[in-house]
This record gives sequence, C-alpha cells and structure tokens, in this order.
Amino acid sequence: MKKKQWIAFACAMALGVTSLAGCGKSEENTQKKAVGEAEGTAKEDLPLSKYPETVTVHLGGSMNSNAKIPDGMSHDDNSYTRLLKEDLNIEVAYDWVASSTDYDEKMNLCIGSNTIPELMNVNATQYRALLKYDMIQPLDQYFDDYASDALKAYLESGGEELKKMYLT
Repeated sequence: MKKKQWIAFACAMALGVTSLAGCGKSEENTQKKAVGEAEGTAKEDLPLSKYPETVTVHLGGSMNSNAKIPDGMSHDDNSYTRLLKEDLNIEVAYDWVASSTDYDEKMNLCIGSNTIPELMNVNATQYRALLKYDMIQPLDQYFDDYASDALKAYLESGGEELKKMYLT
C-alpha cells in the first residue's frame, strides 16, 4: 500500500506543479508530444501502471487569478486530471484552492490546525514546521527506489544543503 501511496503522491505532485503554472495551448501541445512519444511503449515498460481501484489524492492548490483556462477545462477538470484518471485511475480532489496571494496564509492555517492536504507546495519555513510537528512522512526510502536519475542529479548538484532540505 505504501508503494501505491508514493506513486500516487509523485503523480499528484507532478499534477500540482504543472496545473499551478496555468493552462495554455503550449502546455497542451507539449503534453500531446510526450504522449505521442510514449505510444508504442509496452505498458510493463512504463514506470507507472493503472491501479485496479481508484486512488484519490487530496491537494491544496493555488490559482493565479489571471490564468486563462481553455473552454471545457477547470482547476478540477483539465487535461492533467483526466490523464491521471484515465491512464492511472488516480482521482484528484482539491480540499481547497486559494488565490496565489492567499496561498501561504491558507497553508499556515492548515499547518496550525493539523488539517493539511496529502499534497501541497510549501515554502522552507512551512516545510521545517511540518518536520518539527511530525506532520510529514520522510521519503528517503521511496526517493532512493523511485526518483528519476534527473531528479537525483538535480539534488546532487545542490550539494549537501539541498539534499538535507529534501531528504531529512
């Protein structure tokens, strides 16, 4: 079960990062290109496969009030959430969505009340508070087993301080 939670966490993290950047045609074209490149790859060769039962991941999100969302899409229903549902059987549920300017305050309130979502972006101060109050699970074991070579190289490039921040 822990493996499924980690994979769902990694997928949702990728979803959160990309959805927070806004929705636009250039991102949609990039996604289509990536999907096109992956076609023809045997399912067993892919790092993730579809869960037999739906996995729901709860997020806290930020929305840029100036973001232009294409017709037929929303924060909760867009090409990324659809892809996660169709290809991996992962459902994304936003516990809350705050404006970009109110996000840190909302996150601080969640930390203070111990009502954090399963996945969210935090700043360094919030991260240290989550560690201090034992509100997050260390991912060292999962990182070693599942992180891509590119992500491992990124952390290596930042030296011990960057590794300590993410792997402590």
